This record gives sequence, C-alpha cells and structure tokens, in this order.
Amino acid sequence: MRLHVQNIVFISLMVFFSAFGFSREFESSKLDKITVVDGVPWSIEPIDEHRFLIALRQGDLIILDGQTGAVTPVSGVPEVYASGQGGLMDVIVSPTDNDVIYFYLCQTYR
Repeated sequence: MRLHVQNIVFISLMVFFSAFGFSREFESSKLDKITVVDGVPWSIEPIDEHRFLIALRQGDLIILDGQTGAVTPVSGVPEVYASGQGGLMDVIVSPTDNDVIYFYLCQTYR
C-alpha cells in the first residue's frame, strides 16, 4: 500500500512540474490526484496542454489525459530489460505541427 501511495504522489508531482514548471506561487499551489498507474513512472513528457506521455520502468508506455485522468496504453514499444536502475528510461516527444506524435525512447536491453 505504501508503494502505491508513493506512486500516486510521484505522478501528481511530476505532472504538476512538467505542466507548469517551478514557480514562486508554489506555496499556494494545490495538487490533485489525477490517476493511478500500475508501475513506476520513470519519465513524463508533455504532449500538449492536457496530455502526457509516461514511460513506466517495466516497459509500458502510456498517454495520460490530465483533464479526465484517462490512461491509454501505447502499443509497439520494444521489449526492455527492467532490473535495478534499468528499464524504459526516458521518452522525448519531437515537436511537430500535425496530429502525428513522434517520440524517442531510451531503454535498457540484454
């Protein structure tokens, strides 16, 4: 249960900092639980104002809608070696002017 609560807090903080950055108004800010994921978030990258691409350590990649809390799995992610500090490490979204999302992954493998 403790790990579950830590994941919720971690996701909430990461989404907050990814979306809004550090600000002087931090003391008056409010954090809300958006969703719960099954795994350890290793990287969070904003796609647009409301959606975030989240890499989970065990190799899952999801899209989180920050307004609704809906989680959509991304298919076609290569198999990763998730052990110790390894796994699906980082994700970066490439800037684009159309509806197609290009992203790059950093992962460990055997």
